[in-house]
Amino acid sequence: MSEPGGEAAAAGAGAGAASGAAVQIRTASAAGGFGTATGTADRDAIAHICIATGDAGTDARAGGFDTAALDALVARYATPYLDLEPAFAVVAEVDGRVVGYALGALDTAEFAAGFEQLDDLALTPGERREHAAGLLVAQAAGFPSHLHIDLLPEAQGHGLGRRLIEELLARLAAAGSPGVHLGVDPRNSGALAFYPRVGFVRADGAEPIFTRRLAAS
Repeated sequence: MSEPGGEAAAAGAGAGAASGAAVQIRTASAAGGFGTATGTADRDAIAHICIATGDAGTDARAGGFDTAALDALVARYATPYLDLEPAFAVVAEVDGRVVGYALGALDTAEFAAGFEQLDDLALTPGERREHAAGLLVAQAAGFPSHLHIDLLPEAQGHGLGRRLIEELLARLAAAGSPGVHLGVDPRNSGALAFYPRVGFVRADGAEPIFTRRLAAS
């Protein structure tokens, strides 16, 4: 599985959010709030963050992505999780503004099958099939769930990444998952250093895949 590379945004492992800020870790309203102001706002915020961190943790717009490529980025790594796995879509909100998210899939094989059937004009059927196939990696055997996490640069360094991960992992464990995996862009040195600090182990193989066992409840 290949991810957009915004995982370095999770590397804030401090004690909390900026001093005095009102912080909330909650389910993304976009996952079940279509047609509502809050639901639309969350969905738009998640798409914005995906783009702002989508080139190995940096802004994909500055990396030369055109409009079609930006739309495809969101269609691969953001909105499908809201559509297919709403229970595992979590956002970090600071002073009323969404600044980060963690998106997960309980069963990657089932998610991949659902992804292939999505009707998103940003991707061709062939591109959907290719991405779905890429979600299934041998290194992740025994770790059926997967996740993505991204935080805006200004939200990093305050522990929000850790809080998002732990909230999402708790939900996956409660749903019965025995383990979770994620992929990291090899250019993203911050993410490569961060995940071992929050309990992930790098799997053998050329691709940087990290895994973590969960105590399913």
